[in-house]
Amino acid sequence: GEGGLGKVYRATDEKSLGDVAVKVMNGEMKRESQLRFLTEARAVARVAHPNVVTIYEIGDTPLSFLAMELVEGQELDSYTGGRALAPAEAVRLVTQIAEALAAVHERGILHRDLKPSNIMVGSDGRVRVMDFGLAKISELDEKLTRTGDVWGTPQFMSPEHFDPCLGEVDALSDQFALGGIFYLLLTGFSPFRSTAMAALIFEIMSKRPKDPVEMNPLVPREVADVCMKALGKKK
Repeated sequence: GEGGLGKVYRATDEKSLGDVAVKVMNGEMKRESQLRFLTEARAVARVAHPNVVTIYEIGDTPLSFLAMELVEGQELDSYTGGRALAPAEAVRLVTQIAEALAAVHERGILHRDLKPSNIMVGSDGRVRVMDFGLAKISELDEKLTRTGDVWGTPQFMSPEHFDPCLGEVDALSDQFALGGIFYLLLTGFSPFRSTAMAALIFEIMSKRPKDPVEMNPLVPREVADVCMKALGKKK
């Protein structure tokens, strides 16, 4: 695989002979990106949880790299196939994601870029949350974040990402993203779907998504209420 910070390879650990995933940072990355990469490594390494991808080793020779758990399975958006899941399955998956977020939040870490492509569903049905490249660790955040910067995937970002007057980006911001993912699983559609960036940001900041029950009558009222509460705006 390949992302903004580097490439991911399947590799074999010479000691255990087990397969791992090795994420290697692009050699031309600037110092700020290197710090973000190492922030990801330290953030994940601090958490031991069955729904958070395990990191085995952090290195910087000859290039910065992470050796991580290799998850056999599919990204969440591929797992759904673009269709609504049965409500019970959606609840099962979202519960695991929520438990992963609770574990990282207890460590003072924010994900900041939670989205379907950052969530793997293993062949065993277990969810792993990964790609903490935008994670916030309190002692490093001031150095890594400039006022007005927007990092992440706007479709699942909370309003306060775009307007600091709405409050800080915090655990509730990750919860907002989780609500968007829950909505996607229940209805087959993202809660905010404008294709133009400006229109999408306006929609996130000012619009209330259509009720999941209207989109999918199979969704229980109580489940829809939980989803919509997670998608609530701070102000």
